[in-house]
Amino acid sequence: EEAGEYSTLILLLTFAGLDSVIAEHDGLTLFAPTDDALQALPGNLISYLFMNPDLLTDVLLYHAADGVVLSSDLEDGMLVPTLFEGEDGFEDVVIGVGGGEVTVNSASVVEADVICSNGVFHGIGTALNPLKWNTTLLGVLGPEYSTLVQALMAVGG
Repeated sequence: EEAGEYSTLILLLTFAGLDSVIAEHDGLTLFAPTDDALQALPGNLISYLFMNPDLLTDVLLYHAADGVVLSSDLEDGMLVPTLFEGEDGFEDVVIGVGGGEVTVNSASVVEADVICSNGVFHGIGTALNPLKWNTTLLGVLGPEYSTLVQALMAVGG
């Protein structure tokens, strides 16, 4: 297991107790935010996630998908169901392909097809936000951050 520029994600997975689940899950795709992507989040949001392990688990599961999805399998507009189960079933991420760039919910893929013993991961430049984050973010950050919340949802949503 090479942490590299994903050590913050590994720390979060370990804290949430998902590191062994991820490691033991056969045939997994992980959309892995880089350390820079996670460090760009507001500090009080990361603290809030640490204090709310269920929400942290939801957020992390939203970055994982069952099955190995390689970059060569991706198509523009493709929906990939994540391991995060929302109120209406497993929530999807939307793949964008065009202009020489691949995105996952608007987050740029910065490193593709890193093959692991149990699947693949794609490094992404922005953390992904499950839809229910809208109200959670405003609750954590406060109404004075509504513009920031809208911006975060636009780029990572």
